Amino acid sequence: MGYFKNRPPFQKRIANSSLLSQSDEILLDDLLFLISCFENNHSEFITKAPSYYIDQYFQLTCEQEFANSYIIRNKVLLTCHLMLHEFQLGIDFADHFLNQKFAILMNRQSPTVVKTNQQKEEWLSANIQLSYFQYLQKLAVNVQVFHACKVQQYPLFQEGQKFIDIQTKLLWLFKISNLVNSGLGQMETLKSALLMVPEDMLLKEIVLVYWSDIIVFYNFLSKEVQYFWGIQILQLLDYYRHLATHICLQFYELYLQLFQIRNSISDLYKYRKHFDRDNVIKQPKWFDVNKPVHKQIEEFMLKQKLNMGNHTDRGSQKPQMSSRGSKSQIALDTRIDLSKIPRKGGAMKTHRAGRQGDSDGDDEDFEQLKLILQNSNMQSKLTKKKQQQQQQQQQQQQQQDSQVSFQKQSQEEGTDLPKGYINAEMSDFIIQHSTFINIQPNFDLEKLQFISGYFGPFKINQIVEVPLWVAIELKKKNKCRVIPPEWLSIERLQQKLDEETINELELAKMEQYYFEISSILFSYCRDDIKDDERIKLLLEDIKTRRESKIQKKIEEFILRGSDALKINNLNQHERNKIYSNFYGDLKKLRQLKLLSES
Repeated sequence: MGYFKNRPPFQKRIANSSLLSQSDEILLDDLLFLISCFENNHSEFITKAPSYYIDQYFQLTCEQEFANSYIIRNKVLLTCHLMLHEFQLGIDFADHFLNQKFAILMNRQSPTVVKTNQQKEEWLSANIQLSYFQYLQKLAVNVQVFHACKVQQYPLFQEGQKFIDIQTKLLWLFKISNLVNSGLGQMETLKSALLMVPEDMLLKEIVLVYWSDIIVFYNFLSKEVQYFWGIQILQLLDYYRHLATHICLQFYELYLQLFQIRNSISDLYKYRKHFDRDNVIKQPKWFDVNKPVHKQIEEFMLKQKLNMGNHTDRGSQKPQMSSRGSKSQIALDTRIDLSKIPRKGGAMKTHRAGRQGDSDGDDEDFEQLKLILQNSNMQSKLTKKKQQQQQQQQQQQQQQDSQVSFQKQSQEEGTDLPKGYINAEMSDFIIQHSTFINIQPNFDLEKLQFISGYFGPFKINQIVEVPLWVAIELKKKNKCRVIPPEWLSIERLQQKLDEETINELELAKMEQYYFEISSILFSYCRDDIKDDERIKLLLEDIKTRRESKIQKKIEEFILRGSDALKINNLNQHERNKIYSNFYGDLKKLRQLKLLSES
Protein backbone atom coordinates (compact mmCIF):
# COMPACT_ATOMS: atom_id res chain seq x y z
CA MET A 1 0.00 0.00 0.00
CA GLY A 2 1.04 3.61 -0.60
CA TYR A 3 1.05 4.38 3.12
CA PHE A 4 4.12 2.17 3.67
CA LYS A 5 6.20 3.64 0.86
CA ASN A 6 9.49 5.21 1.81
CA ARG A 7 8.69 8.81 0.93
CA PRO A 8 10.52 12.05 1.81
CA PRO A 9 8.99 13.97 4.75
CA PHE A 10 7.33 16.53 2.50
CA GLN A 11 5.60 13.87 0.41
CA LYS A 12 4.48 11.99 3.53
CA ARG A 13 2.91 15.18 4.88
CA ILE A 14 1.03 15.81 1.62
CA ALA A 15 -0.03 12.17 1.16
CA ASN A 16 -1.66 12.15 4.59
CA SER A 17 -3.38 15.53 4.16
CA SER A 18 -6.79 16.46 2.76
CA LEU A 19 -5.08 17.42 -0.51
CA LEU A 20 -4.85 13.74 -1.51
CA SER A 21 -7.56 12.13 0.59
CA GLN A 22 -10.75 10.50 -0.70
CA SER A 23 -12.95 13.03 1.09
CA ASP A 24 -14.77 15.79 -0.79
CA GLU A 25 -13.05 18.67 1.00
CA ILE A 26 -9.69 20.44 0.97
CA LEU A 27 -8.70 22.04 4.26
CA LEU A 28 -7.42 25.62 4.13
CA ASP A 29 -4.53 24.76 6.48
CA ASP A 30 -3.28 22.13 4.04
CA LEU A 31 -3.41 24.60 1.15
CA LEU A 32 -1.52 27.22 3.16
CA PHE A 33 1.09 24.62 4.09
CA LEU A 34 1.60 23.76 0.43
CA ILE A 35 1.90 27.43 -0.56
CA SER A 36 4.42 28.12 2.21
CA CYS A 37 6.60 25.21 1.05
CA PHE A 38 6.40 26.30 -2.58
CA GLU A 39 7.38 29.83 -1.53
CA ASN A 40 10.13 28.56 0.80
CA ASN A 41 8.48 30.15 3.84
CA HIS A 42 7.82 27.06 5.96
CA SER A 43 10.20 26.64 8.87
CA GLU A 44 10.24 22.85 8.59
CA PHE A 45 10.86 22.71 4.83
CA ILE A 46 13.39 25.39 3.93
CA THR A 47 16.40 23.19 3.22
CA LYS A 48 15.51 22.82 -0.46
CA ALA A 49 14.65 25.27 -3.22
CA PRO A 50 10.93 25.86 -3.92
CA SER A 51 11.24 24.09 -7.27
CA TYR A 52 12.26 20.91 -5.42
CA TYR A 53 8.99 20.82 -3.45
CA ILE A 54 6.92 21.58 -6.55
CA ASP A 55 8.58 18.66 -8.35
CA GLN A 56 8.03 16.44 -5.31
CA TYR A 57 4.34 17.34 -5.29
CA PHE A 58 3.85 16.44 -8.95
CA GLN A 59 5.82 13.20 -8.57
CA LEU A 60 3.54 12.23 -5.72
CA THR A 61 0.32 13.01 -7.59
CA CYS A 62 1.45 10.86 -10.53
CA GLU A 63 1.59 7.72 -8.40
CA GLN A 64 -1.12 5.26 -9.40
CA GLU A 65 -2.92 5.17 -6.07
CA PHE A 66 -3.61 8.90 -6.44
CA ALA A 67 -3.77 9.31 -10.23
CA ASN A 68 -6.40 6.56 -10.63
CA SER A 69 -8.85 8.23 -8.26
CA TYR A 70 -11.44 10.56 -9.82
CA ILE A 71 -11.82 12.51 -6.57
CA ILE A 72 -8.08 12.99 -6.07
CA ARG A 73 -7.61 14.06 -9.70
CA ASN A 74 -10.20 16.76 -9.10
CA LYS A 75 -8.33 17.84 -5.98
CA VAL A 76 -4.99 17.98 -7.81
CA LEU A 77 -6.39 20.06 -10.68
CA LEU A 78 -8.21 22.40 -8.30
CA THR A 79 -5.05 22.80 -6.20
CA CYS A 80 -3.02 23.64 -9.31
CA HIS A 81 -5.65 26.20 -10.29
CA LEU A 82 -5.40 27.89 -6.90
CA MET A 83 -1.59 27.88 -7.07
CA LEU A 84 -1.71 29.70 -10.42
CA HIS A 85 -3.81 32.40 -8.74
CA GLU A 86 -0.99 33.23 -6.30
CA PHE A 87 0.95 36.34 -7.38
CA GLN A 88 4.42 35.40 -6.13
CA LEU A 89 4.09 31.69 -6.69
CA GLY A 90 1.98 31.55 -9.84
CA ILE A 91 4.68 32.22 -12.45
CA ASP A 92 7.16 29.64 -11.14
CA PHE A 93 4.41 27.10 -10.57
CA ALA A 94 3.19 27.63 -14.15
CA ASP A 95 6.59 26.59 -15.53
CA HIS A 96 6.42 23.29 -13.65
CA PHE A 97 2.75 22.71 -14.40
CA LEU A 98 3.30 23.07 -18.16
CA ASN A 99 5.74 20.16 -18.03
CA GLN A 100 3.09 17.82 -16.62
CA LYS A 101 1.39 15.40 -19.02
CA PHE A 102 -1.44 14.00 -16.83
CA ALA A 103 -1.32 10.89 -19.02
CA ILE A 104 -4.14 9.28 -17.06
CA LEU A 105 -6.57 11.78 -18.65
CA MET A 106 -5.48 11.19 -22.23
CA ASN A 107 -7.45 8.89 -24.55
CA ARG A 108 -10.38 8.72 -22.16
CA GLN A 109 -13.56 7.44 -23.80
CA SER A 110 -16.87 9.01 -22.82
CA PRO A 111 -19.49 6.31 -22.09
CA THR A 112 -22.61 6.35 -24.26
CA VAL A 113 -24.83 5.36 -21.32
CA VAL A 114 -24.47 7.25 -18.03
CA LYS A 115 -26.41 5.69 -15.17
CA THR A 116 -24.10 4.17 -12.57
CA ASN A 117 -21.63 6.12 -10.44
CA GLN A 118 -18.75 4.48 -12.30
CA GLN A 119 -20.19 5.61 -15.64
CA LYS A 120 -20.67 9.11 -14.28
CA GLU A 121 -17.03 9.26 -13.18
CA GLU A 122 -15.91 8.04 -16.60
CA TRP A 123 -18.03 10.70 -18.29
CA LEU A 124 -16.74 13.42 -15.98
CA SER A 125 -13.13 12.32 -16.50
CA ALA A 126 -13.46 12.39 -20.30
CA ASN A 127 -15.56 15.55 -20.59
CA ILE A 128 -14.66 17.67 -17.55
CA GLN A 129 -11.24 16.77 -16.17
CA LEU A 130 -9.44 16.67 -19.52
CA SER A 131 -10.95 20.00 -20.59
CA TYR A 132 -10.12 21.44 -17.17
CA PHE A 133 -6.49 20.37 -17.52
CA GLN A 134 -6.31 21.95 -21.00
CA TYR A 135 -7.82 25.17 -19.67
CA LEU A 136 -5.26 25.26 -16.85
CA GLN A 137 -2.49 24.85 -19.41
CA LYS A 138 -3.83 27.86 -21.27
CA LEU A 139 -4.09 29.80 -18.01
CA ALA A 140 -0.50 28.84 -17.13
CA VAL A 141 0.72 30.15 -20.49
CA ASN A 142 -1.09 33.43 -19.77
CA VAL A 143 -0.60 33.58 -16.01
CA GLN A 144 0.98 37.04 -16.13
CA VAL A 145 -1.95 38.32 -18.16
CA PHE A 146 -4.32 36.92 -15.52
CA HIS A 147 -2.40 38.56 -12.68
CA ALA A 148 -2.36 41.87 -14.55
CA CYS A 149 -6.13 41.70 -15.05
CA LYS A 150 -6.61 41.08 -11.31
CA VAL A 151 -4.94 44.42 -10.56
CA GLN A 152 -6.69 46.12 -13.52
CA GLN A 153 -3.64 46.96 -15.60
CA TYR A 154 -1.91 45.77 -18.74
CA PRO A 155 1.01 43.34 -18.37
CA LEU A 156 4.39 45.06 -18.63
CA PHE A 157 7.32 42.78 -19.40
CA GLN A 158 10.22 45.17 -19.86
CA GLU A 159 12.06 46.88 -17.03
CA GLY A 160 11.27 50.57 -16.96
CA GLN A 161 8.28 50.20 -19.28
CA LYS A 162 5.55 52.64 -18.23
CA PHE A 163 3.01 52.45 -21.04
CA ILE A 164 2.08 50.41 -24.10
CA ASP A 165 0.83 51.66 -27.44
CA ILE A 166 -2.68 51.24 -28.81
CA GLN A 167 -1.78 48.34 -31.11
CA THR A 168 -0.25 46.35 -28.27
CA LYS A 169 -3.27 47.08 -26.09
CA LEU A 170 -5.47 45.76 -28.85
CA LEU A 171 -3.47 42.54 -28.96
CA TRP A 172 -3.81 41.98 -25.22
CA LEU A 173 -7.53 42.70 -25.31
CA PHE A 174 -8.06 40.08 -28.00
CA LYS A 175 -5.96 37.61 -26.01
CA ILE A 176 -8.09 38.29 -22.93
CA SER A 177 -11.25 37.92 -25.02
CA ASN A 178 -10.04 34.49 -26.15
CA LEU A 179 -9.42 33.48 -22.53
CA VAL A 180 -12.92 34.59 -21.52
CA ASN A 181 -14.48 32.67 -24.39
CA SER A 182 -12.42 29.62 -23.49
CA GLY A 183 -13.75 29.71 -19.94
CA LEU A 184 -17.33 30.36 -21.08
CA GLY A 185 -17.20 27.43 -23.48
CA GLN A 186 -16.23 25.10 -20.66
CA MET A 187 -18.89 26.51 -18.34
CA GLU A 188 -21.65 25.07 -20.54
CA THR A 189 -20.24 21.56 -20.08
CA LEU A 190 -19.81 22.19 -16.37
CA LYS A 191 -23.49 23.14 -16.09
CA SER A 192 -24.40 19.73 -17.52
CA ALA A 193 -22.04 18.07 -15.05
CA LEU A 194 -23.62 19.89 -12.09
CA LEU A 195 -27.03 18.62 -13.14
CA MET A 196 -25.63 15.10 -13.38
CA VAL A 197 -23.90 15.10 -9.96
CA PRO A 198 -25.41 17.96 -7.89
CA GLU A 199 -23.91 16.45 -4.74
CA ASP A 200 -20.30 16.72 -6.00
CA MET A 201 -18.88 19.49 -3.78
CA LEU A 202 -15.46 19.46 -5.44
CA LEU A 203 -17.05 20.01 -8.83
CA LYS A 204 -18.90 23.03 -7.43
CA GLU A 205 -15.60 24.43 -6.16
CA ILE A 206 -14.05 23.94 -9.61
CA VAL A 207 -16.97 25.75 -11.27
CA LEU A 208 -16.67 28.57 -8.74
CA VAL A 209 -12.97 29.09 -9.50
CA TYR A 210 -13.73 28.97 -13.24
CA TRP A 211 -16.39 31.61 -12.66
CA SER A 212 -13.91 33.73 -10.73
CA ASP A 213 -11.44 33.66 -13.66
CA ILE A 214 -14.12 34.65 -16.15
CA ILE A 215 -15.20 37.63 -14.03
CA VAL A 216 -11.58 38.80 -13.60
CA PHE A 217 -10.99 38.77 -17.35
CA TYR A 218 -14.41 40.24 -18.15
CA ASN A 219 -14.08 43.15 -15.70
CA PHE A 220 -10.79 44.22 -17.22
CA LEU A 221 -11.98 43.75 -20.80
CA SER A 222 -15.20 45.64 -20.12
CA LYS A 223 -13.39 48.53 -18.48
CA GLU A 224 -10.96 48.95 -21.38
CA VAL A 225 -13.51 48.67 -24.18
CA GLN A 226 -15.85 51.00 -22.28
CA TYR A 227 -13.01 53.50 -22.15
CA PHE A 228 -12.22 53.24 -25.85
CA TRP A 229 -15.79 53.42 -27.12
CA GLY A 230 -17.95 54.77 -24.35
CA ILE A 231 -16.19 57.91 -23.08
CA GLN A 232 -16.03 61.17 -25.01
CA ILE A 233 -17.09 59.32 -28.13
CA LEU A 234 -16.80 62.28 -30.48
CA GLN A 235 -13.19 62.91 -29.50
CA LEU A 236 -12.38 59.22 -29.75
CA LEU A 237 -13.95 58.85 -33.18
CA ASP A 238 -12.02 61.86 -34.36
CA TYR A 239 -8.86 60.17 -33.06
CA TYR A 240 -9.70 56.84 -34.69
CA ARG A 241 -10.10 58.54 -38.06
CA HIS A 242 -6.32 58.89 -38.09
CA LEU A 243 -5.79 55.17 -37.42
CA ALA A 244 -5.46 52.55 -40.12
CA THR A 245 -8.87 51.20 -41.09
CA HIS A 246 -8.00 47.61 -40.16
CA ILE A 247 -7.19 48.71 -36.59
CA CYS A 248 -10.56 50.44 -36.32
CA LEU A 249 -12.25 47.31 -37.61
CA GLN A 250 -10.53 45.21 -34.96
CA PHE A 251 -11.63 47.58 -32.19
CA TYR A 252 -15.14 47.30 -33.57
CA GLU A 253 -14.89 43.50 -33.67
CA LEU A 254 -13.82 43.53 -30.03
CA TYR A 255 -16.70 45.86 -29.20
CA LEU A 256 -19.22 43.43 -30.73
CA GLN A 257 -17.55 40.43 -29.08
CA LEU A 258 -17.94 42.05 -25.69
CA PHE A 259 -21.72 42.28 -26.09
CA GLN A 260 -21.82 38.54 -26.77
CA ILE A 261 -19.56 37.85 -23.79
CA ARG A 262 -21.74 40.04 -21.57
CA ASN A 263 -24.88 38.15 -22.58
CA SER A 264 -23.24 34.77 -21.92
CA ILE A 265 -21.96 35.87 -18.50
CA SER A 266 -25.36 37.35 -17.67
CA ASP A 267 -27.01 33.99 -18.38
CA LEU A 268 -24.46 32.22 -16.18
CA TYR A 269 -24.94 34.77 -13.42
CA LYS A 270 -28.61 33.78 -13.24
CA TYR A 271 -27.48 30.14 -12.91
CA ARG A 272 -24.99 30.86 -10.09
CA LYS A 273 -27.25 29.43 -7.36
CA HIS A 274 -26.06 25.98 -8.43
CA PHE A 275 -22.41 26.71 -7.58
CA ASP A 276 -22.26 30.07 -5.73
CA ARG A 277 -25.20 30.21 -3.35
CA ASP A 278 -23.33 32.55 -0.99
CA ASN A 279 -22.48 35.05 -3.75
CA VAL A 280 -18.76 34.71 -3.13
CA ILE A 281 -18.09 36.30 -6.51
CA LYS A 282 -19.53 39.80 -6.72
CA GLN A 283 -21.77 40.77 -9.60
CA PRO A 284 -19.70 42.35 -12.38
CA LYS A 285 -20.39 45.79 -13.76
CA TRP A 286 -22.27 44.99 -16.95
CA PHE A 287 -20.84 46.43 -20.13
CA ASP A 288 -23.30 48.76 -21.79
CA VAL A 289 -23.29 51.64 -24.26
CA ASN A 290 -26.23 54.01 -24.56
CA LYS A 291 -28.15 54.06 -27.83
CA PRO A 292 -26.90 57.44 -29.17
CA VAL A 293 -23.28 56.40 -28.64
CA HIS A 294 -23.91 52.97 -30.14
CA LYS A 295 -25.52 54.60 -33.18
CA GLN A 296 -22.51 56.88 -33.63
CA ILE A 297 -20.17 53.90 -33.48
CA GLU A 298 -22.27 51.98 -36.01
CA GLU A 299 -22.39 54.93 -38.42
CA PHE A 300 -18.67 55.56 -38.09
CA MET A 301 -17.77 51.92 -38.72
CA LEU A 302 -20.16 51.69 -41.68
CA LYS A 303 -18.31 54.58 -43.31
CA GLN A 304 -14.99 52.90 -42.52
CA LYS A 305 -16.13 49.66 -44.16
CA LEU A 306 -17.51 51.40 -47.23
CA ASN A 307 -14.32 53.42 -47.65
CA MET A 308 -11.95 50.49 -47.19
CA GLY A 309 -9.36 50.49 -49.89
CA ASN A 310 -9.62 54.22 -50.61
CA HIS A 311 -6.69 55.20 -48.38
CA THR A 312 -3.34 55.42 -50.05
CA ASP A 313 -1.20 55.17 -46.95
CA ARG A 314 -1.71 51.45 -46.33
CA GLY A 315 1.07 50.28 -48.54
CA SER A 316 3.63 51.15 -45.90
CA GLN A 317 2.01 49.01 -43.21
CA LYS A 318 3.76 45.75 -42.44
CA PRO A 319 2.32 43.19 -40.05
CA GLN A 320 4.24 41.76 -37.19
CA MET A 321 3.54 38.53 -35.41
CA SER A 322 4.77 36.17 -32.79
CA SER A 323 4.14 32.49 -32.41
CA ARG A 324 3.12 30.75 -29.23
CA GLY A 325 6.49 29.06 -29.22
CA SER A 326 8.49 32.25 -29.69
CA LYS A 327 10.28 33.82 -26.77
CA SER A 328 7.74 36.58 -26.27
CA GLN A 329 4.85 34.10 -26.06
CA ILE A 330 2.53 36.69 -27.60
CA ALA A 331 -0.32 35.37 -29.73
CA LEU A 332 0.27 35.49 -33.49
CA ASP A 333 -1.84 38.06 -35.25
CA THR A 334 -0.69 39.23 -38.63
CA ARG A 335 -3.12 42.11 -38.63
CA ILE A 336 -1.53 43.97 -35.71
CA ASP A 337 1.81 45.78 -35.63
CA LEU A 338 3.76 44.27 -32.73
CA SER A 339 7.17 45.63 -33.65
CA LYS A 340 7.42 47.44 -30.33
CA ILE A 341 7.15 44.29 -28.25
CA PRO A 342 10.60 43.06 -27.17
CA ARG A 343 11.47 39.52 -28.25
CA LYS A 344 15.06 39.12 -27.08
CA GLY A 345 16.85 40.07 -23.94
CA GLY A 346 13.64 41.17 -22.20
CA ALA A 347 12.39 40.19 -18.79
CA MET A 348 9.39 38.31 -20.05
CA LYS A 349 8.91 34.80 -18.73
CA THR A 350 8.60 31.86 -21.12
CA HIS A 351 5.71 29.43 -20.80
CA ARG A 352 5.16 26.58 -23.23
CA ALA A 353 2.12 24.39 -23.03
CA GLY A 354 3.05 20.75 -23.30
CA ARG A 355 6.74 21.42 -24.02
CA GLN A 356 9.90 20.70 -22.11
CA GLY A 357 13.00 22.87 -22.27
CA ASP A 358 13.91 25.55 -24.79
CA SER A 359 14.11 25.14 -28.53
CA ASP A 360 16.87 26.87 -30.46
CA GLY A 361 14.74 26.73 -33.58
CA ASP A 362 11.91 28.85 -32.16
CA ASP A 363 13.22 32.16 -33.44
CA GLU A 364 14.11 30.67 -36.81
CA ASP A 365 10.61 29.24 -37.17
CA PHE A 366 9.12 32.53 -36.11
CA GLU A 367 11.16 34.51 -38.61
CA GLN A 368 10.38 32.00 -41.36
CA LEU A 369 6.65 32.36 -40.85
CA LYS A 370 7.00 36.09 -40.44
CA LEU A 371 8.49 36.26 -43.92
CA ILE A 372 5.83 33.93 -45.30
CA LEU A 373 3.04 36.12 -43.95
CA GLN A 374 4.86 39.41 -44.43
CA ASN A 375 1.89 41.20 -46.00
CA SER A 376 -1.02 41.90 -43.73
CA ASN A 377 -4.22 40.05 -44.32
CA MET A 378 -6.24 43.06 -45.30
CA GLN A 379 -3.48 44.74 -47.31
CA SER A 380 -2.99 41.66 -49.47
CA LYS A 381 -6.69 41.49 -50.20
CA LEU A 382 -6.91 45.15 -51.13
CA THR A 383 -3.87 44.87 -53.39
CA LYS A 384 -5.37 41.87 -55.14
CA LYS A 385 -8.67 43.70 -55.53
CA LYS A 386 -7.00 46.72 -57.08
CA GLN A 387 -5.13 44.52 -59.54
CA GLN A 388 -8.34 42.79 -60.56
CA GLN A 389 -10.09 46.12 -61.00
CA GLN A 390 -7.29 47.40 -63.22
CA GLN A 391 -7.37 44.29 -65.40
CA GLN A 392 -11.15 44.27 -65.75
CA GLN A 393 -11.79 48.02 -65.75
CA GLN A 394 -13.21 48.22 -69.25
CA GLN A 395 -15.41 45.13 -68.92
CA GLN A 396 -16.81 46.18 -65.54
CA GLN A 397 -17.15 49.92 -66.12
CA GLN A 398 -20.85 49.74 -66.78
CA GLN A 399 -21.48 47.65 -63.68
CA GLN A 400 -19.34 49.95 -61.52
CA ASP A 401 -21.18 53.03 -62.81
CA SER A 402 -24.47 51.34 -62.00
CA GLN A 403 -23.30 50.54 -58.49
CA VAL A 404 -22.06 54.10 -57.88
CA SER A 405 -25.37 55.43 -59.17
CA PHE A 406 -27.25 53.09 -56.85
CA GLN A 407 -25.23 54.17 -53.81
CA LYS A 408 -25.57 57.84 -54.71
CA GLN A 409 -29.30 57.46 -55.16
CA SER A 410 -29.62 55.78 -51.75
CA GLN A 411 -27.70 58.63 -50.12
CA GLU A 412 -29.79 61.33 -51.86
CA GLU A 413 -33.01 59.68 -50.75
CA GLY A 414 -31.73 59.40 -47.19
CA THR A 415 -31.81 55.60 -47.19
CA ASP A 416 -29.22 53.13 -46.02
CA LEU A 417 -27.82 50.37 -48.16
CA PRO A 418 -30.36 47.54 -48.47
CA LYS A 419 -30.21 44.76 -45.93
CA GLY A 420 -27.85 42.03 -47.07
CA TYR A 421 -25.63 44.30 -49.19
CA ILE A 422 -21.90 43.97 -48.53
CA ASN A 423 -19.43 45.91 -50.62
CA ALA A 424 -16.72 44.04 -52.50
CA GLU A 425 -13.84 44.77 -50.11
CA MET A 426 -15.78 43.82 -46.99
CA SER A 427 -17.17 40.71 -48.66
CA ASP A 428 -13.64 39.66 -49.58
CA PHE A 429 -12.48 40.29 -46.02
CA ILE A 430 -15.31 38.21 -44.52
CA ILE A 431 -14.87 35.31 -46.93
CA GLN A 432 -11.15 34.89 -46.42
CA HIS A 433 -11.54 35.02 -42.63
CA SER A 434 -14.62 32.83 -42.27
CA THR A 435 -13.65 30.16 -44.82
CA PHE A 436 -11.35 27.34 -43.75
CA ILE A 437 -9.43 25.16 -46.16
CA ASN A 438 -7.00 22.24 -45.94
CA ILE A 439 -3.37 22.59 -46.96
CA GLN A 440 -0.26 20.39 -47.06
CA PRO A 441 2.66 22.51 -45.79
CA ASN A 442 6.26 21.87 -46.82
CA PHE A 443 7.68 23.15 -43.52
CA ASP A 444 7.51 22.26 -39.82
CA LEU A 445 6.15 24.68 -37.25
CA GLU A 446 4.25 24.45 -33.98
CA LYS A 447 0.72 25.68 -33.34
CA LEU A 448 0.00 29.32 -34.09
CA GLN A 449 -2.53 31.44 -32.26
CA PHE A 450 -4.64 33.85 -34.27
CA ILE A 451 -7.49 36.02 -33.06
CA SER A 452 -9.88 33.36 -34.31
CA GLY A 453 -8.12 30.49 -32.51
CA TYR A 454 -5.22 28.04 -32.73
CA PHE A 455 -4.09 26.48 -36.00
CA GLY A 456 -1.50 23.80 -36.60
CA PRO A 457 0.85 22.26 -35.81
CA PHE A 458 2.33 22.40 -39.30
CA LYS A 459 4.12 19.22 -40.35
CA ILE A 460 5.59 18.48 -43.77
CA ASN A 461 2.96 16.85 -46.04
CA GLN A 462 0.46 16.50 -43.19
CA ILE A 463 -2.95 18.03 -43.87
CA VAL A 464 -3.92 20.95 -41.62
CA GLU A 465 -6.92 23.28 -41.71
CA VAL A 466 -6.29 27.05 -41.82
CA PRO A 467 -8.23 30.21 -42.77
CA LEU A 468 -8.30 30.88 -46.50
CA TRP A 469 -6.17 34.01 -46.23
CA VAL A 470 -3.40 32.07 -44.49
CA ALA A 471 -3.52 29.40 -47.19
CA ILE A 472 -3.19 32.05 -49.91
CA GLU A 473 -0.26 33.79 -48.23
CA LEU A 474 1.56 30.48 -47.79
CA LYS A 475 0.81 29.48 -51.38
CA LYS A 476 2.19 32.77 -52.71
CA LYS A 477 5.46 31.88 -50.97
CA ASN A 478 5.37 28.28 -52.27
CA LYS A 479 5.14 26.99 -48.70
CA CYS A 480 2.17 24.69 -49.15
CA ARG A 481 -0.15 22.83 -51.50
CA VAL A 482 -3.78 23.90 -51.25
CA ILE A 483 -6.37 21.12 -51.20
CA PRO A 484 -9.51 22.35 -53.01
CA PRO A 485 -12.83 21.95 -51.14
CA GLU A 486 -14.96 18.91 -51.94
CA TRP A 487 -17.56 20.92 -53.85
CA LEU A 488 -14.88 22.15 -56.30
CA SER A 489 -14.74 18.86 -58.20
CA ILE A 490 -16.05 17.73 -61.59
CA GLU A 491 -18.56 15.32 -60.04
CA ARG A 492 -20.09 17.83 -57.62
CA LEU A 493 -20.20 20.69 -60.12
CA GLN A 494 -21.68 18.49 -62.84
CA GLN A 495 -24.38 17.47 -60.37
CA LYS A 496 -25.16 21.13 -59.64
CA LEU A 497 -25.22 21.95 -63.35
CA ASP A 498 -27.71 19.13 -63.93
CA GLU A 499 -29.90 20.50 -61.15
CA GLU A 500 -29.83 23.96 -62.71
CA THR A 501 -30.75 22.47 -66.10
CA ILE A 502 -33.59 20.24 -64.89
CA ASN A 503 -35.27 22.88 -62.75
CA GLU A 504 -35.85 25.86 -65.02
CA LEU A 505 -37.62 27.92 -62.37
CA GLU A 506 -35.67 27.65 -59.12
CA LEU A 507 -31.99 28.07 -58.34
CA ALA A 508 -30.12 25.06 -57.01
CA LYS A 509 -28.62 25.38 -53.54
CA MET A 510 -24.93 26.26 -53.85
CA GLU A 511 -22.13 27.08 -51.45
CA GLN A 512 -22.73 30.61 -50.14
CA TYR A 513 -19.41 31.94 -51.49
CA TYR A 514 -18.74 29.43 -54.28
CA PHE A 515 -18.15 32.18 -56.86
CA GLU A 516 -15.72 34.21 -54.73
CA ILE A 517 -13.83 31.19 -53.32
CA SER A 518 -13.41 29.54 -56.71
CA SER A 519 -12.17 32.85 -58.18
CA ILE A 520 -9.60 33.18 -55.39
CA LEU A 521 -8.39 29.60 -55.79
CA PHE A 522 -8.10 29.93 -59.57
CA SER A 523 -6.13 33.15 -59.13
CA TYR A 524 -3.55 31.74 -56.71
CA CYS A 525 -3.82 27.94 -56.61
CA ARG A 526 -4.79 26.84 -60.09
CA ASP A 527 -1.93 24.33 -60.23
CA ASP A 528 -3.47 22.57 -57.20
CA ILE A 529 -6.87 22.11 -58.88
CA LYS A 530 -7.22 18.85 -60.76
CA ASP A 531 -8.88 19.17 -64.21
CA ASP A 532 -8.90 22.92 -63.77
CA GLU A 533 -10.02 23.69 -67.36
CA ARG A 534 -13.07 21.45 -67.10
CA ILE A 535 -13.94 22.80 -63.67
CA LYS A 536 -13.62 26.37 -64.94
CA LEU A 537 -16.08 25.64 -67.76
CA LEU A 538 -18.54 24.01 -65.36
CA LEU A 539 -18.41 27.03 -63.06
CA GLU A 540 -19.06 29.38 -65.97
CA ASP A 541 -21.99 27.26 -67.17
CA ILE A 542 -23.52 27.20 -63.69
CA LYS A 543 -23.10 30.96 -63.34
CA THR A 544 -24.67 31.60 -66.77
CA ARG A 545 -27.71 29.43 -66.07
CA ARG A 546 -28.27 30.98 -62.66
CA GLU A 547 -28.00 34.52 -64.02
CA SER A 548 -30.50 33.65 -66.74
CA LYS A 549 -33.01 32.41 -64.15
CA ILE A 550 -32.51 35.51 -62.02
CA GLN A 551 -33.05 37.76 -65.05
CA LYS A 552 -36.31 35.97 -65.86
CA LYS A 553 -37.49 36.28 -62.25
CA ILE A 554 -36.90 40.03 -62.28
CA GLU A 555 -38.64 40.48 -65.65
CA GLU A 556 -41.67 38.53 -64.40
CA PHE A 557 -41.71 40.62 -61.25
CA ILE A 558 -41.75 43.86 -63.23
CA LEU A 559 -44.48 42.65 -65.60
CA ARG A 560 -46.70 41.45 -62.73
CA GLY A 561 -46.22 44.62 -60.77
CA SER A 562 -45.80 42.65 -57.55
CA ASP A 563 -44.87 44.23 -54.23
CA ALA A 564 -42.08 41.78 -53.42
CA LEU A 565 -39.44 39.83 -55.30
CA LYS A 566 -38.60 36.41 -53.87
CA ILE A 567 -35.71 34.31 -55.19
CA ASN A 568 -34.56 31.30 -53.18
CA ASN A 569 -30.98 30.03 -52.82
CA LEU A 570 -29.23 33.25 -53.86
CA ASN A 571 -25.60 33.50 -52.81
CA GLN A 572 -23.83 36.67 -51.68
CA HIS A 573 -22.37 37.51 -55.10
CA GLU A 574 -25.79 37.27 -56.75
CA ARG A 575 -27.50 39.32 -54.06
CA ASN A 576 -24.95 42.09 -54.42
CA LYS A 577 -25.35 42.07 -58.19
CA ILE A 578 -29.12 42.43 -57.88
CA TYR A 579 -28.74 45.27 -55.39
CA SER A 580 -26.20 47.04 -57.59
CA ASN A 581 -28.09 46.73 -60.87
CA PHE A 582 -31.77 46.67 -59.94
CA TYR A 583 -32.40 47.92 -56.41
CA GLY A 584 -32.69 51.59 -57.34
CA ASP A 585 -34.92 50.91 -60.35
CA LEU A 586 -37.16 48.52 -58.43
CA LYS A 587 -37.55 51.06 -55.68
CA LYS A 588 -38.60 53.72 -58.18
CA LEU A 589 -41.14 51.35 -59.72
CA ARG A 590 -42.64 50.76 -56.30
CA GLN A 591 -42.85 54.51 -55.65
CA LEU A 592 -44.56 55.07 -59.01
CA LYS A 593 -47.04 52.30 -58.23
CA LEU A 594 -47.87 53.88 -54.88
CA LEU A 595 -48.39 57.25 -56.55
CA SER A 596 -50.69 55.76 -59.17
CA GLU A 597 -52.78 54.05 -56.52
CA SER A 598 -53.13 57.16 -54.38
